[in-house]
Amino acid sequence: MAADDLIGLFADHLTETGRTEATLEGYVKNLSRADRELPMGLDIATADELRPWVYRKGLSWASRATYYAALDSFFTWAVDTKRLTFNPMKFVTRPKVPEGLPRVARDEQVRWAVHETPHPLKLWALLAAYAGIRCIEISRLHTGHVTADTLTVLRGKGDRPRTVPTHPLVWAAVRVLPAGPITDLTPKQISTRFLQYSLRCGQRELSLHRLRGWYATSGYAATNDLIAVSQNMGHKKTDNTRRYIRLTTGQIRAVIDGLPTFGSAAG
Repeated sequence: MAADDLIGLFADHLTETGRTEATLEGYVKNLSRADRELPMGLDIATADELRPWVYRKGLSWASRATYYAALDSFFTWAVDTKRLTFNPMKFVTRPKVPEGLPRVARDEQVRWAVHETPHPLKLWALLAAYAGIRCIEISRLHTGHVTADTLTVLRGKGDRPRTVPTHPLVWAAVRVLPAGPITDLTPKQISTRFLQYSLRCGQRELSLHRLRGWYATSGYAATNDLIAVSQNMGHKKTDNTRRYIRLTTGQIRAVIDGLPTFGSAAG
């Protein structure tokens, strides 16, 4: 079976198993690129061909990890369904992405996003910063999912539902909308339009994802409750939530200030 056909069947599998539109699009794009650029194509690629392709010069570690994930998922599926007999990715080391500081919107950026942007960008910003929801969850949200008390995400990441308390700013923005979906745009369109508008207004690198980071950071600073923040954000593991939280100088200083001294150390 040709590689194009295999990629098409794999895309069907991703759809059937509920993977997001963004994941589907990214995987197909990266697999198609690998098929074009590998010496003998994707379907008969060897580990010795895949390894230098994943680790080629000029790629960031995050990009290498993205390519690896698509290839590993594809070959695992192909072998499991007996469309291929061997998974060469077993002999390619998974890239380790260096952990950097969380990318979090600053308070003044959040103020600008939720007070000075036009509709519907203001609404998206409020949902990211004050409900902690993702672009894909914004794209699926209906006004009927939001009350003065609760906001229900029926189809979150991995189609896991959750309910979070409604912030007054979110309720004030949603209650005046007509009944039905709050947008007809895709997650990618929502993300791109907000980022492009922010750039035009001089707000460099301000994204809905960074507003979600602000939600996690501010929520944790207010409560010191990682489990509650994680649950509200729809994370399966608190380790995922930790990557969104940037500790304040005061929180870091409090570790030192809270240490007992047992009297003077002098002498």
